[in-house]
Amino acid sequence: MRSSRTITLRSRSEDDFDVLFQIADDLTTWEERSEATPAPLNRDTYKARLAQLDADNSDKSVRFMIDVDGAAVGSVSLFEFDDLARHAEVGIALVPEARGKGIGTAAI
Repeated sequence: MRSSRTITLRSRSEDDFDVLFQIADDLTTWEERSEATPAPLNRDTYKARLAQLDADNSDKSVRFMIDVDGAAVGSVSLFEFDDLARHAEVGIALVPEARGKGIGTAAI
């Protein structure tokens, strides 16, 4: 029997940095998330990248953190909005221990 859990979406806070960095630095899923050549990621470089995303949201993307029972386990984003066709792309990323448990499906 599956245990009951509460899965919620919320805005990102500074407390989420470690979870987001863990996902971004995961070379096993790099190709699913980036067109760039896989490479180790520096914490300061990643922090600057997040700050730049916040400052310049020219792609008009919408990002949420995924919490399970109050703990951050990943993120979900809507991006590449097409106003004419009325659709957007969706991306989801979870820490390894949260994958394969239906959390992403529930978040969507």
